[in-house]
Amino acid sequence: MRLTQQRCRFSDGNLGVDRPALFIAQFAGDEPPYDNLDNICRWAHELGFGGIQLPADRRFISIADAAKSRGWCDDHVLAPMRQNGIAPTHIAAHLIGQLMAVNPAHYGLLDFCGPATLAGRPNMQWRWAQREMMRVVDASANMDLKTVFAFPGNFCFPYVYPWPPRNETMVQAAFRELARRWLPVLRYAEERGIKIAFEVHPQEDVFDGPTWERFLEAVGNNPAAGIAYDPSHFILQGIDPLEFLNTYYSRVFGAHWKDAEMKLHGPRQGVYGGLLPFALRAGRFRSLGDGELDIKSMENMLALHGLSLWRVLEWECVVKDKETGAREGAQIIQAAIDEKPLPKFPVPDVPTTQSFEKFAASGGSRKVFEHCLGIRIPDADAAELGLT
Repeated sequence: MRLTQQRCRFSDGNLGVDRPALFIAQFAGDEPPYDNLDNICRWAHELGFGGIQLPADRRFISIADAAKSRGWCDDHVLAPMRQNGIAPTHIAAHLIGQLMAVNPAHYGLLDFCGPATLAGRPNMQWRWAQREMMRVVDASANMDLKTVFAFPGNFCFPYVYPWPPRNETMVQAAFRELARRWLPVLRYAEERGIKIAFEVHPQEDVFDGPTWERFLEAVGNNPAAGIAYDPSHFILQGIDPLEFLNTYYSRVFGAHWKDAEMKLHGPRQGVYGGLLPFALRAGRFRSLGDGELDIKSMENMLALHGLSLWRVLEWECVVKDKETGAREGAQIIQAAIDEKPLPKFPVPDVPTTQSFEKFAASGGSRKVFEHCLGIRIPDADAAELGLT
């Protein structure tokens, strides 16, 4: 039986939290039913979802228009969602937040996160991102949403392994600058009654408990700063997802239900994955129910700490295709909500050929690679590798 607690610490919206929700970023496409809000809501409802987490993607929402007008939100976002039996859960501004801080090693690789007109102009990109995050806050307020999901960005992650030895002063300077960029957004969000839930995620400067604590201290414990809890990223780091939740629950303002597995390959490969693609790594994202996540215990932990959150399924899997992952995930989450036994689904013999990272593919030019690697790629190599 699920543990209960009388006092609700935080709720990111009571309407519909008895139904699963879906983060649609990895599903967005140019073909039906993934090409516009009406189609994808109808499809999600048929699968059993009651909510959708909206990426800041013009196919589904114009942040500029949503920030200006509650009426526009009602006519162009909320009405088509209601007509299909779907509620909005949050706006997900991961890619906007990513541009708030970009290490020079990643210049060019992350240009897809912002306007094409700002490509290759990092100082203008982060200032655009800061303004855009404030518009996302306005859009959320106009839709009566309580929480925005975002990446915090990174200056330090390329130095996560302590060789060459890290200089602590450099790390301190990085977190001070990260806080300096985010504080205007956090203060604005606080004024508007909105929380910013940062996804604690490798490649971001906030990727585990100590880095979260450092960031929170740097922003002066601003009450708008919180965590978007995604247990899959803790499984791949060797962090206990339940203990993380038990430790930081007071700042958990949202969650993704996403699974993962870590199967070390004896003498060949560990947590760094040997620079192999996800399908060949020891640590892999999996469809919900196929990995190591203890879903029942996570439900109990959330209830114990009085967290009433949308259960937002995020599909990232190297084995099952996205349609299968969404359909099965909806059934698993609904069973967890209803406190019923969780269904177990078969795993295909042939892994999917779909890439969950396809939406983020970019930066495939010779110029970008030469910058990232600090080398000049010889003409013969460039021709053989198909680089232009």
